[in-house]
This record gives sequence, structure tokens and C-alpha cells, in this order.
Amino acid sequence: MGAPVIRRRALLQSIASVGAVSVIGALAACAPAPTPTPPPPTKAPAPAAPAPTQAPAAAPKPAAPTAAPTAAPKPAAPTAAPTAAPKPTVAAQAPAKAPGEAIVWAPVGTDHYMKAAGKEFMARNPNIKLTFDAPGGIINKYATALTAGVDLPDVSFLFDTHVPIYYQGLWDLTTLIKPYAKDMIAFKLQIVTVQGKTYSVPWDTGPCVMYYRRDICAKAGVDPEKILTYDDLLAAGQKVKEATGGKSRLLNLEQSPVTATNWVEMFASQDGVSLFNRENKYQIKTPEFTRALNYLETVRKSDLGIRRTWNTPAYFKAFLDGEVVFHPYASWWANFVPPNLKELNGQFGAVKLPAFVKGGGTSANMGGSTWAIAQKAKNRENGWAYLEFAMLTKEGWLAQLRAEGSAGVLPSYIPAYDDPFFERPVEFFGGQKLWKLWMEVAKSLPSTVWFPPFWSEANGIIGNHFQAMFDGKKTVEQVQNDSAAELKQKIKEAVI
Repeated sequence: MGAPVIRRRALLQSIASVGAVSVIGALAACAPAPTPTPPPPTKAPAPAAPAPTQAPAAAPKPAAPTAAPTAAPKPAAPTAAPTAAPKPTVAAQAPAKAPGEAIVWAPVGTDHYMKAAGKEFMARNPNIKLTFDAPGGIINKYATALTAGVDLPDVSFLFDTHVPIYYQGLWDLTTLIKPYAKDMIAFKLQIVTVQGKTYSVPWDTGPCVMYYRRDICAKAGVDPEKILTYDDLLAAGQKVKEATGGKSRLLNLEQSPVTATNWVEMFASQDGVSLFNRENKYQIKTPEFTRALNYLETVRKSDLGIRRTWNTPAYFKAFLDGEVVFHPYASWWANFVPPNLKELNGQFGAVKLPAFVKGGGTSANMGGSTWAIAQKAKNRENGWAYLEFAMLTKEGWLAQLRAEGSAGVLPSYIPAYDDPFFERPVEFFGGQKLWKLWMEVAKSLPSTVWFPPFWSEANGIIGNHFQAMFDGKKTVEQVQNDSAAELKQKIKEAVI
């Protein structure tokens, strides 16, 4: 039998633009994935390290960003010693019967999680040896290996957005994962399910909350806990602007097209609408997206927004100087705060996202990642045994979360949350029980968000139109019409 068939167009799109906000680093699924340069036809693909998706405990060691950063400040080393990994009390699974090995591709930023779970797994399954590799440009290399059907690892990291692209080369895990389906976050499971079949094991989520500067809000007499709607947030923005003599603004209107697309989608997804549905229909003109775009246009017109590019020195300086006070974003954003804004220790807090109407949705996701096994992997069963333990048992998850150097990821496996680990305070955020807040949002994420196979290409196209609106060069209606026209011209699979 030949190598699995993967659509050439989808493969090239993915290599040209790897993913969406997701471990948006290798851990930030958080956010969009990096965008590597397409390799020449005869050469190996250019490397592109993934970025982080999740947030830390106190002062974590961050993973790479989810969008390709511009000379971001260097991260600081962790300031507190991590909690030791828990000792297993009961065997979470029966040892695999046949001896053997499994090769795991885990990029930098994810490898310490996977190795920690791997150590526990091998203690329970001494007849299986796990080998971990962190190849540069992992997504490109995996795409090439899937297409050729050779040189494949047994387990590999992927962004959620890649599953609809590569599923034809992945092992169908539907039957294996079925016993665990009821215990998984529905959003994460459906996003790696294509045509009714599940092709990977979900890893992390990117639940979104609204971060804020405690000190500036206090000075302006703003209580973030009372910001329940986006109209409330607009009023709060006016108050902080006046209280700081015009220095502080409400939001950063993201200057990177790819990151902006994911950020804008966050607002509409609170009410269960993504840019594309499962029929590939572009949903930019829905009431939910129209409302979100009108709101952001009001922020711009009211002079309550600034313009900075994600994860750059200027971006962090804006927070340090108090130019921006509120930041609706994913959990993994907290990976970047302690090392880059250590002067603001204790000055950040977080609350749930506001709703557009009272009683409306307050849960949204940015980014996320998953672990896949190729159809032609040599040790598929051993790879599955490892993922079953690491991703689908409480013991496997706690081993990851308490690993040395762990910045923390939000599990897709709900029983893992039943542990005091998620009740602990986070010092950098003023002792707030931030993990508990993220957990509450993660459990209630809408399960209607979808990434089509052409998401990587569409992401940049749509983001350029959002940029024009943020710059005051296009109206909401023009963004809707112009982006739809460009998608129709360039992506035949998109339903306009």
C-alpha cells in the first residue's frame, strides 16, 4: 500500500503558514502558530519552532511564542522551585504486553512536559523505551514524512489547526479514544474530529480571560469584577483614560495580521461562532461577528486603542508604561508576563471575559495543540499506550504539570482538574487563584469552533483586512465585503 494521500494544496498552505494561534508557540496554543518560510521543492523544509499556549504558575520558564515574534525580550529563569511530580498511587493502565519502543517528536517548549509523563509511563511499562526528539521545523518535517510515508516518529506534536489538513495520513483513533470522550472538553475533541473520525489526542486548551492592571484600575476607581458587559468595559476604558491624563488606553488592537485574526475571532466565538463553520462557510457577516467588529471599531474611534505587535519589546513596554490597561487574551499569555514584565509583579489580575449582552457567553478559546500518530508509524500501539497515559489519566497530567520548568498547560481531560494543584495561588498575579479561573472557562468552552483545511492561508488574508480597519482605512462593512471577495478569488474551498 502506498503512502497516505494528503492534498497537495493543503500541504503547501500549511508549510507556507503553519497554523493559527496555538501552542502558539509550542506551548501557546495558545495563539497562532508560527509562519515558516516555504522550503524549495528539493530541499528540507525551513525550521519553525512552535510557540506556547498555556500559562504558568509563579514565574515560569516560558515556551516559544505562538506567533512569530520580533526580537522579543529574553525570558528570565524561574524564581521558585517547582513542585515535585506526584507519586502514582494506582496503575492508570495495564502495562503493554509486547516489549518495544516509541519515538516522540516534542518540540522545545513541550518536551519537558512529555518527558515528565514519559518517565512515569516507563516506570509503569518498563518493557517500552521512549525516545524524545525536538527537531527544528517539526511541522514541516512531519508533513514531509507523512507524505513520503517514511522516517516517521510514533508520536508527534501538531497544532489543532493541522488535523483537518493531515488527517488522511494519521491513524484513526476513534475507537481507542471513545471510552474517554465523555471526560474530555467537547470543544477540543470535536476540533480534531474530521468526518466523524478522531485523528489525534487533544493536549492543551487556550481559555481566554480578561487581564488587567490592578494599580491603574484602583487609581481610576474601576472594579474589574463589575465589568460584566463590553459596554461596561468601554465605560471603564474612558475612566482610566481620564484618570491617567490620557496616558492609558483600553485595549491593544493587535498589529500582526495572523494574531489579529485569532484575537477578533475570540470575541465572536464567545457566542459560538467562528470565522468558518464545518461546511467551510465564511461567517464574517453573522450578527456575532458584526457586533464584535463594530465594538472594536468603536474602541478605535473613541481613541481607546493602541497599536502594538504581539510579543515584541514595544508590546511589553506598552504594558510596563501603563499605555494599555485591559487585555482579553488566552491563558498562555501569562507565560510571557513574568519574564518580560517582572517590574509589575503583583500588579496584574484577571476576570472572566465580559459578555456582549447580559447573560451572554463569556467563554472563548485561542490556540491549542494535540498529539498524533501516523498511519505508517512503526510502533503505533506503543505510541498510543504512551498518549493514553500522558493525556487521558490524572496521573499522567499531574506528572506534566508538576514537571521541573513547567509553565503549566490547561488539560483537555476534565478529571485532571480534580486536584489541589488548580487551587493554588499565583504570586505574580497578586496571589489570585488563576488556575481555577482558567479551569472554569475551559470547562465551558463553546464546541462549535472549527478550523478548515485552508485556515492557514485564510488567516493571513482576513487579518490584513482587520489591520486596515484598525488603522482607520476601512469600515466594518468594507472589511466584511472585501475579505469575502478576496477569499472567493483565492481559496476555492471557501464558501462565501
